[in-house]
Amino acid sequence: MKKRILSILLLCCMVLIMLPTTVLAADGPMDTIPKYDVSIDVYNRTSDISIKDSRSYYIYSSVPDKLRDTWAWDKKIFIKGDKAAPHVFIDGVNIKMSPSSKGPAIELNKKASAYLYFIGKDSTLQGADGRAAIQKNRSEGQLYVLARTGTTVTCKGGYRAAGIGGSWAIRNIGDSMFNMDMYGHGVNMHFGSQSNPDYWGGTINATGGEYGAGIGAGSWGHSGHSGNTIHGGAGERLYFYSGTVNASGGRLAAGIGGGFRGRGSHIYIYGGNIDAQGGDTGAGIGGGSWTTKQDMDGINAASDIVISGGRVSARGQYNCAGIGGGQYVPARNITITGGHVSATGHYGAAIGGGRWCHGMDITLTDATLNLSTNYRSNGSDAAAVGYGDIVYKPEQLVADPSIATNDRIKVGSYKGKLVQLKLEARALSRDDEYSYFWNLYETLIPDENGLIDMQLLTLPYVQNYGWAINVLEMTVIDDPAMEITISAG
Repeated sequence: MKKRILSILLLCCMVLIMLPTTVLAADGPMDTIPKYDVSIDVYNRTSDISIKDSRSYYIYSSVPDKLRDTWAWDKKIFIKGDKAAPHVFIDGVNIKMSPSSKGPAIELNKKASAYLYFIGKDSTLQGADGRAAIQKNRSEGQLYVLARTGTTVTCKGGYRAAGIGGSWAIRNIGDSMFNMDMYGHGVNMHFGSQSNPDYWGGTINATGGEYGAGIGAGSWGHSGHSGNTIHGGAGERLYFYSGTVNASGGRLAAGIGGGFRGRGSHIYIYGGNIDAQGGDTGAGIGGGSWTTKQDMDGINAASDIVISGGRVSARGQYNCAGIGGGQYVPARNITITGGHVSATGHYGAAIGGGRWCHGMDITLTDATLNLSTNYRSNGSDAAAVGYGDIVYKPEQLVADPSIATNDRIKVGSYKGKLVQLKLEARALSRDDEYSYFWNLYETLIPDENGLIDMQLLTLPYVQNYGWAINVLEMTVIDDPAMEITISAG
């Protein structure tokens, strides 16, 4: 009996060894370029490419080099079904869907997953009106997008769609754009590689159409801005690992995150060079624009944004935070534990709430930060970290901080380092006069938990400045006392 069991186990091991690599790799992206199961040339092809399995595909264009810059294929790559999780390698393919075709350049449909690798020559993808360039509408399934070092893919969404992510989802069955599988979401999307970041270090450019994020949500609804029935899908569970990502939101949408009246949350940046710019009244990273003030504890607040590495630049547009809330959108649970982060708000906080809104539970540790509200050029009363413009009058706040809520804004180091600040702030002078202070330097020692309550920062000659910081540069440095102790020991 024991021999029979051992024989069965041995047979199972042999079967696993004989499985093709595409099956074994189905739970994550490949580290390098494999041998392909299927090769497809799109030049002169007159039909869509339909994929319903998990094999590896090489899709390329044999268009002559002299025509490469002007020739584009007008069909789509269609990945369909909850059993599909193909590895698709795309080399020098330009897809431009006609505005009325109702087609994305690449579509994941019916709960499909996909691994898209852009290699070799650069590729460009353009979605039709209402469709993303790379479209994934459902929360089910996963999308991975990787670009080989030296390769660039440029994605442009159509009207009301994301560059990469959600479409314009119509819920009116009588509308010609109606499609039951479209929800406007851009969810469960991954960019770059955790295991081989140097190999997959290429460039991904993503631009949303009007109301659509660069990366994240599209929109749903059937009337214009004034009717207030346009809603954004969710731009959430977005992960960034390596390479360069340039994301620009369309009007009223975030660069990375929510579309118009759509939430942006659960965004995780582990590495890479990430540049995100919101469209008019959209955050760089976070929420899209709303027309009424949203609830801090509601689902539409920008929330759960985590940066632990890489270089990140985020710029919010009018009434928006660089990282956090769009217009009328509060922000909560933003954590930065490493990397280099530059963020600029425009009547919103650099990191925190959009105009009229708070930012709460924001923790910034062990990172290099360069944060600004552009207050010199626009007169904004927003804080570099925390609240947006019009929440407080700074002269009242620094005179009586008891009028403020405890928004739990923390800076520090979990690695035993000192925190060095250079900032511009409004505060009370030694004579209790309200003043602006430039080029203020301070080196801080975190508490036993590695944190400092930023809003409580004060000095005898710059009283209560922590409540009204407009520009903040932060670095962490080694503690000289610790170095002396170690050397002496």
